[in-house]
Amino acid sequence: MDNIIDIKRLWLILRKNMILMIIWGMILAGFAFSVSKFIIQPQYSSSVALLVNRKQDENTGAQFQNQQADVQIINTYKDIITRPVILNTVTKNLTTKQKQLVKKAKPATYKTLADGTQIVDQQAQPAEYKIIDAKYKKSDIDAKRLAGNISINNEQNSQIFTVNVNPFCY
Repeated sequence: MDNIIDIKRLWLILRKNMILMIIWGMILAGFAFSVSKFIIQPQYSSSVALLVNRKQDENTGAQFQNQQADVQIINTYKDIITRPVILNTVTKNLTTKQKQLVKKAKPATYKTLADGTQIVDQQAQPAEYKIIDAKYKKSDIDAKRLAGNISINNEQNSQIFTVNVNPFCY
């Protein structure tokens, strides 16, 4: 019956090994950081909920018909979103370089003299852009693969539908 734990003895053991525990904690934290930063690829997903609604009539029968029409429009939107025409445009935007506005263009300013003539006070300055690399390589993404990563859900008889885009897996 010598299984009694003495708090003083436990505290002495912890105090004696405190530096070793801190060192091991820092080593394991550094290992976990490097694995998450350099080995594991980040994965993102995005979703949006959309409400399909039209201006309602005063007539209650017409309101119900409009709501049913809105529910049917959701099915049309589902088809439009996943069509190759739309997805090819999205693919093109993701695989080509983009121009990003850095500085807006400034128009010329004029000064009016006492005799009514105008002279240029400041010259016009053109807008400045920078080129941003494409987010994906052309070999990494195509419309068919993109369609596989899009899911569209809606509840029965609901005017709200959700579009989910999951990350690409390489």
